[in-house]
Amino acid sequence: MAGQAARRRWLQVAVVLSLSMACVGPTDRTVVTGRILPRQIRFVTITEAPPGRAGGRRAACIHIRILRDNTGEALMCRFGVEMPLQNFEGPVSTALAQRIVADRINEVSQTVFGAATLESPLGMMCESLRAIW
Repeated sequence: MAGQAARRRWLQVAVVLSLSMACVGPTDRTVVTGRILPRQIRFVTITEAPPGRAGGRRAACIHIRILRDNTGEALMCRFGVEMPLQNFEGPVSTALAQRIVADRINEVSQTVFGAATLESPLGMMCESLRAIW
């Protein structure tokens, strides 16, 4: 029982998102508990949409701080995301684009960080996050 408790404490890993906090609890499986909120995604317009047609791009820079709680090792993972200003159905509102990006980042974070172990290199977790996005 004490060995299992010590193992669980040792497996504790924390992932802190720069936009919100995410923690990994003391379980046999890594669990990401923090979430990015849509209002935390700030887009800038890259190209304007042509009038009445699909197109135009907006982008946001995402910074996720990954922290290994048991060693203090940390890495800032940075990547960009893009969303259209308008698709074939019409304009895509900023609120909708923010919600889609936040939901997707949260899903990808669960996938990447949920599979993390004590041996998982932080840089590789960042690259996996970028690749899946």
